[in-house]
Amino acid sequence: MGFNLAGIPGGTLGVRNIVAGSGAEKAGLKEEDQLIEFDGTRAAEMNPTVFRGAAARGRPVKVVVEREGK
Repeated sequence: MGFNLAGIPGGTLGVRNIVAGSGAEKAGLKEEDQLIEFDGTRAAEMNPTVFRGAAARGRPVKVVVEREGK
C-alpha cells in the first residue's frame, strides 16, 4: 500500500511512513493525514482484512483522508 497507519486517541487512524515512489506518495498522501475511509470502509471499522483484500485485488482503491481539518 505504500504507507502505515497509527492509532490516534479518539479512534482515528493517522497516515505514517509513506514509502518514497509508492502509489500512496504519488496519490498525494502525507504524514499526519487522518484516514477517514479506505476502499469503502470507514476508519472506525478498519481491520487488517480490509487492507489484505484491497491489495489482493491489485487495483486502485479510494482513500479518503482529513488534512488540516478538511
